[in-house]
Amino acid sequence: AGTSVHRRGPFGGLNRKLQVKTVRAAEEGRLEEALLVAKWGGELTEAGRAQAERLGRSLREQLSRADGADNLLHLHSTFRHDVKFYSSDEGRVQLTAAAIAKGLLELAGELPPILVSLIRKDAAANALLDDSSAVSAQASEIKRVLHGLMQR
Repeated sequence: AGTSVHRRGPFGGLNRKLQVKTVRAAEEGRLEEALLVAKWGGELTEAGRAQAERLGRSLREQLSRADGADNLLHLHSTFRHDVKFYSSDEGRVQLTAAAIAKGLLELAGELPPILVSLIRKDAAANALLDDSSAVSAQASEIKRVLHGLMQR
């Protein structure tokens, strides 16, 4: 029985992967049937983008209130090349980081240029993000605080 690939619009996104899995092979090792799996890592929804930008703005406001000045924005405009955000290599996560950066640093424009210029997503960034077991208690507390901020 043959299978077919159905096209349902563009196969877009930042990370697109095609994976071929063997379904059935003959005894001599010849492939008889394979499954082609298309993966794209999900997409950031408009609601998710707006929520991430709100989170960035909320963080900026909290940091600015600490000393009554907007030193964070001054730091960014003065040392723009030194400000970095870290993300996994999943496209949806990278766009979320770009949306947070946009809100935090009061940036204008679309997310892709922000992602390219400010979001670090290389092997070193993944190494920082992969093993979180040593800080799981702190991460849970941070998630609780962030959840509260996002509900405002």
